[in-house]
Amino acid sequence: MRTLLLACVLAATAATPALARPGAETAAIAVTINDRDLATAEGLARLHARIERAARRVCGYEGRVLPLYEHRARAACIEARMTHAIQTANVPALTALHATLRQTGPG
Repeated sequence: MRTLLLACVLAATAATPALARPGAETAAIAVTINDRDLATAEGLARLHARIERAARRVCGYEGRVLPLYEHRARAACIEARMTHAIQTANVPALTALHATLRQTGPG
């Protein structure tokens, strides 16, 4: 069993200046990877979905209507956190799934 840590420091993130606030704290969420997550395509899809939910929570503003510039900044934050977490996990099948979903969009 391994644990990924998704973190986002909004105050220091150049990609999200619209969301940056002086003195903002780091938000972090742990995602646990079990061997059963890696055994099947369904398990990989569930793991990917958990990573995406964690990234959305870390990047904030969930459930609110945002101006376009903040929506884009949040989307960039989510993608960056997911990509980093998936690269850190170092699971080729998960990396391939993420690349496929990025190209085709969610199912």
